[in-house]
Amino acid sequence: MKVDNEAIVKRTAKDSVFSLLFTEPKYMLELYQCLYPTDRETTETELKNVTIKNALVNAFYNDLAFIVGDRLVVFMEAQSTWTENIVLREALYFGTTLKRYLNDRNLDPARKKAIILPRFHFYMLYTGPESERPSELSMTDQHFEGEACDVEFKVHVLQNGREGDIIYQYAGFARVFDEQMKLHKDNKNLALAETFRICCERGLLVNFLNERKDEVMELLDERFELELALNSMRAEEREEGREEGREEGREEGVKFKTIETVKNMLARGYDYGEIADIANINRQQVEEIASSNVFV
Repeated sequence: MKVDNEAIVKRTAKDSVFSLLFTEPKYMLELYQCLYPTDRETTETELKNVTIKNALVNAFYNDLAFIVGDRLVVFMEAQSTWTENIVLREALYFGTTLKRYLNDRNLDPARKKAIILPRFHFYMLYTGPESERPSELSMTDQHFEGEACDVEFKVHVLQNGREGDIIYQYAGFARVFDEQMKLHKDNKNLALAETFRICCERGLLVNFLNERKDEVMELLDERFELELALNSMRAEEREEGREEGREEGREEGVKFKTIETVKNMLARGYDYGEIADIANINRQQVEEIASSNVFV
């Protein structure tokens, strides 16, 4: 299947439900208050969205980042699959955002007087199967084999939030959708309807789902369709492998179909993290496919 190179390069990422929710000022404020409960003075108007969006397919971008005055910059990624490389990814976001922060304020690092920066904080919201996860990941532990050096970087891991707060509600919503997608994999409409029904019964994002139902349905619908397509692709690959009886033949089939799936997802605006999660490959492989000149 051919995919238009021009269209892929120019298209920006379609918002996930996470970014649709938390880029709305009132919910961004709720998130901020969950993370910093002692600050009840900051208002919606003081929160500035500085999320990195992709202008090109091979650009790094994140789920959410916002700045509070000149005091604090918060980065957050939502992941349904556990990954310890989130530290590296958020380090890359930090570099891009820091450069933008300095440029916007005409601050030149070459000047003699020290530049005072806002405090940067990094979070990962894990919405996968509930299990014990570390509350913090560090570059030293994850990437330097525990040996400290002159580079350090930390990411706080959130999993459930406090009962009733916006983190708790979003994590609950994400898990309900994943459960319903598995239970009703042959009936998309039922899976989506049940997701909404159960979330409303449990008090999960009720106002948001009622306010933005059509947009949320569209995003979940696309995710469901891609999951079905991927499951079908994997079944075909297994069958091809059995028929060919050769490992190298099977690997070539996987490679071709995976590239095709990734290209289609890029064209539809999915970000690298979602593609890696759905296609069951790592983010680097997604980047290599995105930057290649081979279109299937």
